Amino acid sequence: METSSSSGDEKKVVETILRYVSQTAVADLSVAEDNKKSSQDDPGCPLIQSGKRRRREQKGGGVLNAFTSKVLRKHYHKLLSKIHSNRSLTHLDLTRNNLDSKMANLLGAMLEKCNTLTHLNLSHNRIGEEGCRSIAEGLGKNPHTKVKDLDLSYNMVYNEGGVALGQMLRMNASLRNLNLQNCGIFVEGSKAVMAAVARNATLQKLCYANNSTWIDGAEVCYQMLAVNTSLLYLDVSGNFLYADGTKAIARGLKVNESLEALLISANEVDDEGAKALSEALKVNRILKVLVIHDNLITKVGAKAIATALQKNDALQELHLCENAIRDVGVEAFAKAVKRHSGLQKLHLAHNELKAGCIKSLCKQLSRGGNITELNLSHNKLEDDGAKQLGMMLSSTTCLKKLVLKKTRIHREGAKCLAQGLQKNKSLELLELSSNRILPEGMESLVNALKTNFTLKRLILKRIHATSPAIERQMKNYLQRNINMDILEMKVALLLGTRKVAGAQSALRKSLQNKAIADLRPLRHVWQFVWDPPGTSQ
Repeated sequence: METSSSSGDEKKVVETILRYVSQTAVADLSVAEDNKKSSQDDPGCPLIQSGKRRRREQKGGGVLNAFTSKVLRKHYHKLLSKIHSNRSLTHLDLTRNNLDSKMANLLGAMLEKCNTLTHLNLSHNRIGEEGCRSIAEGLGKNPHTKVKDLDLSYNMVYNEGGVALGQMLRMNASLRNLNLQNCGIFVEGSKAVMAAVARNATLQKLCYANNSTWIDGAEVCYQMLAVNTSLLYLDVSGNFLYADGTKAIARGLKVNESLEALLISANEVDDEGAKALSEALKVNRILKVLVIHDNLITKVGAKAIATALQKNDALQELHLCENAIRDVGVEAFAKAVKRHSGLQKLHLAHNELKAGCIKSLCKQLSRGGNITELNLSHNKLEDDGAKQLGMMLSSTTCLKKLVLKKTRIHREGAKCLAQGLQKNKSLELLELSSNRILPEGMESLVNALKTNFTLKRLILKRIHATSPAIERQMKNYLQRNINMDILEMKVALLLGTRKVAGAQSALRKSLQNKAIADLRPLRHVWQFVWDPPGTSQ
């Protein structure tokens, strides 16, 4: 009885989905298997994807549950035929559905004739070399294809699949984003992909992390960077580039005129490779984001990069986590911050830093600059480092995000940070997770929030020192600050468009929100809110 009931449920699910696809003007179909473990919100550094400490598979989500996905695997030939007849489908997500080469062959045949699909996600499947070749041929043979985003990550396509994708890229004129992360592509396949990207005039983003490009492939990557004028984002993390491969890519950066973001993490880049990148930064005026996580850069390489930044005003983000730059490297970056007007985000987590290392950096940030985001997580800053950071917070006007996760800050350090927060008027996010704050430190932070009206997020995971009352107070103050931002936006709406119906009443209702414990900072707009200009006529 249970077997017949189960088969009946399967039949109903399949019939419902197939009817939906064939009869509805659906634009987005996701048949991705649900993941019960959702990714945690980590404000530290979202670009650490290939480091030893953060090498995890990206989790895909979907609107259908695991049971539905499992059932549909038996009926993919029917599903694909219905998708082909649907004239409005633009997004198709088949993540984590155990698709093999046979299913990929059917999908490739569909792609030869499908002219509506723009986003195709096949990550975390088993399409293999043959399946990748079928998909590449389907896209290459269709001159009217509109596919802009193609995700084949976590499929072992190897060299044969890389060569097929290279042939497709030479003919394709629609792709904008291509994800080939963890595809098992070795040197020959990497050469084919990079050579094709050099001739492709539309591709803007290439994720090529955790393959095996090696030094020979890096030489072709250099040639690609020297010729290509459309690529904006390149991720070659975890590709065994070493110093020589990094030098090749650095040569390409010197002449490239389009690339804005380069991720070269987990490639065992040493000081020689860092020096090559620094020479490229002295010349390049296009690159905005440089990520060099999980490498072998010491204070020598860091000093070279920092010196190059003094002559470069284009770079906005520098990520150097999981290296060993230590005190000399940080002092060099402090000088760079003083002279470099463009740098906004600086990530130095996991760099064996101590309290004395950050003294010059804090001193410079307290005087000014454009740094809005600073990540010093997983360093031994302790309470002395927190004291310097607290003094910096009391005078800085630019910093909006400060991440101090697992930095050995205790009660006294939390009190110093709280003193800085009382005077600070710019910080919006503070991360203090995995520190021994203790109840006294928590109370200091809550008291600081009474007079701080800018902080909107205070992350305190794995603290184990809070009481429900303190948590409730902290939540109320943070919500108050969020509400005040909403009020300011509504005031701006009234100032700019006074004739918008309902705007004034919405603002008045927001003013009466109980979560707003203190309205003193809004005193300067109070008169306008209740008697806005032009209403007395």
